[in-house]
Amino acid sequence: MEKTISGMLGVLWEVFMDVVIEDGVPLPGRRTERKDYPHGRMEVGQSFLSQRDYASESALAYRMGKLHGMKFSVRKVEGGVRVWRTA
Repeated sequence: MEKTISGMLGVLWEVFMDVVIEDGVPLPGRRTERKDYPHGRMEVGQSFLSQRDYASESALAYRMGKLHGMKFSVRKVEGGVRVWRTA
């Protein structure tokens, strides 16, 4: 079956036609810190051990550092991944 642009647009149109547009739904507030993410409460020199994988913890440390104006270092260690606040 050959897919054409007009055929794909038709499918997209059908999907969007099922969307209900509403008024007066309040926007929830932003979450700036989760209780299981201690980054915002850390002092320079403190660290914690995480069971998340290295890539996830590195990305999270980067995002939390930008959010809180801090710097973190992440290393694989025995027992998991350790995150240090460095600045």
